[in-house]
Amino acid sequence: MILKNIKIKNFRQINSKEFSFKEGINVVYGPNESGKTTLYLAIISALFDDPEKVNKTYLESLKPWGENLYPEIELTFIYENKEYILSKDFNSKKTKFVGNSNVDDYKTFISNALGIQKELFLKLACIGQRDISSIQSNFENLQKQILNILSVENLGNSRNVVDVISMLEKKIQDIQLGMYHVSKNVGILKKIDNEIKDLEVNLEKAREEYKKVENKKSEINQRDEKLKKIEQEMKSLELFISNSNKLKEVNEKKSRIDKELKDMEFKINRVYDLDEKLKKIKNIHNEDFLNKLDRSGQEILALQSEINLRKKDLDILKDRKKHIEDLHITPIRKNPRIVVFISIVLLAVTIVTSFFGFLIFAALLIDVVFIGLYLNYVYFHKLEKFHNPDEDRIIEIENEIQKASGRINSILSSLAISSVSELFKQKSILLSNKEELLKGEATMKGLLGEETIDSLEEKQADLFVQKKSLDYELTDDIKSFSTTDPMVLRKKQLELSDLEMNKFDIEDEILADNTRVSDSSISEEGIIEMEDRLSSLKEQKNFYDMQLSVMQIVLENLKKSKDDVFNDLSDDFNKLGSDWISKMTNDKYSSLKISDNRYFSIFDKNKKSFINTQDNLSAGLLDQVYMLARLSILNVVLKGRKSIMLLDDPFVNFDKDRLDTAKGLLRYFSSFNQIFLFTCHDLFKDLV
Repeated sequence: MILKNIKIKNFRQINSKEFSFKEGINVVYGPNESGKTTLYLAIISALFDDPEKVNKTYLESLKPWGENLYPEIELTFIYENKEYILSKDFNSKKTKFVGNSNVDDYKTFISNALGIQKELFLKLACIGQRDISSIQSNFENLQKQILNILSVENLGNSRNVVDVISMLEKKIQDIQLGMYHVSKNVGILKKIDNEIKDLEVNLEKAREEYKKVENKKSEINQRDEKLKKIEQEMKSLELFISNSNKLKEVNEKKSRIDKELKDMEFKINRVYDLDEKLKKIKNIHNEDFLNKLDRSGQEILALQSEINLRKKDLDILKDRKKHIEDLHITPIRKNPRIVVFISIVLLAVTIVTSFFGFLIFAALLIDVVFIGLYLNYVYFHKLEKFHNPDEDRIIEIENEIQKASGRINSILSSLAISSVSELFKQKSILLSNKEELLKGEATMKGLLGEETIDSLEEKQADLFVQKKSLDYELTDDIKSFSTTDPMVLRKKQLELSDLEMNKFDIEDEILADNTRVSDSSISEEGIIEMEDRLSSLKEQKNFYDMQLSVMQIVLENLKKSKDDVFNDLSDDFNKLGSDWISKMTNDKYSSLKISDNRYFSIFDKNKKSFINTQDNLSAGLLDQVYMLARLSILNVVLKGRKSIMLLDDPFVNFDKDRLDTAKGLLRYFSSFNQIFLFTCHDLFKDLV
């Protein structure tokens, strides 16, 4: 894979720029803060970041300062003599891959083009400032990933050799757990072995129990025969009792129907009688005449009431007239004979007294007489001239009374009734008829309810049919095998009760035996099942024994394969590292290798022995060793495939001599890799 160019927009310090690259070494030179690291990160982002899944915080760190736009990157590269364009827009979260129809699988395509997976690429081919020595702390994880790459043909890329070995060791341990030492949790072999032993013991017990169960079954069969005989006797008694009850039930139903028929007949007869009575009342009853009498009676009552009021007014007027006359008539005038008698007496006395010389007294008496006569004349004359106005009203009221009486007589005549009392007597008779008619109709409604005479007669006929059908229910069997004698029936019931008690006792014995049989949980099928299970377990044990043997053989071969792969890796690494270690250390150290404990070691010519890099070595020497280790491992992993390397000023701790050696190393690796060196040192300009 060779990068051709990259277009960058809105990526940290770069607003909009395009960079072109060449094969071999590409030196990106510039002072600090000029954007070298930005370009370094942009290439990594273009290769590996997914716009749809990138972390929001990380994406925010890629935006230019003060801008709200996210990056847009377009990377052009050549792979197997064909040009591809990979575009990523972090604003629309879309990826476009020109040159390959399967855009969704571009990540796998990039890994294949690089010749290395993303994780290994970032650890080996991307070296940042002060990042050289980090390989040592992550070497164990790095080793697993390298083995995964190198053993892909053997494992189908499903997992690495180290994981498979661990898995097999764990599997073998789980299978054998508890076989050779006491353990709280046991493996499958121990479980099967324990189950086989338990099953063999239980099988022997089951066979003994099965014999006892068979004996109990024989006893149960004998009791079953006895129970069947009792049940037959019980059925015969139950049939006799049932027939007797049926007979009793039918007789009771017939009695009830007879009673209902009697009540029905009484009701129908009463309804017919009542209906005839109502018809007679309706024939003699004239509702219109009753209404006419009612209206006439009300009018007569009103007229009589008016006559009574007028009579009261007449009495009042007459009394008042008399009182007024009394006020205008003198007592003398009221009785003229008394006045004449007194006048004659007084005149006689006057004559007598005149004979005796009482002339003056006689003269006075004569004056009194004449005065009385005069007064009497005056009052009489005045009374003749006085007219009382109440007399006209009296005459008017008397005429009204006479007129009302005439109206009453007219009403009575129109009704052909002689008197008022006769009218009310006839009205009373008609009302009595009406009341009796209403009562009769209410009684009729109470008797019939929602029914009619026809429906009652239909029910009556239905009851006759039911009664007849009851006779058909009494079959010859019922009549033959039944009784109405309570003593006989009671005796049969006692016999049935005794049989039931006997049956219960036998059933309890059978239940107890069945319980013993069921509690044993042993049957011929169960024994066969246990035997089959024992045979199956033995087959499983043989299978797991064979599987364990196979797994142990595979584990042994895998461990050998792992050691072979790692030794091949170590040989290639040691060969390449040893060629450059002398040059980089001025021939002080002559060899570089991976030691048995998986750490880097160098051969010290003065001490004539290998020194572990964990010992106290100078920082400069460690940087050289780890730099060489990275490039050597990368070369071994790539196996000759062309890839790229991104170096962000990793040689800050190298002196001039070591830098010259590092430049030679880069020239060597640039013959089969495209190298990008981001630096601010002038010493690397001659690499261009």
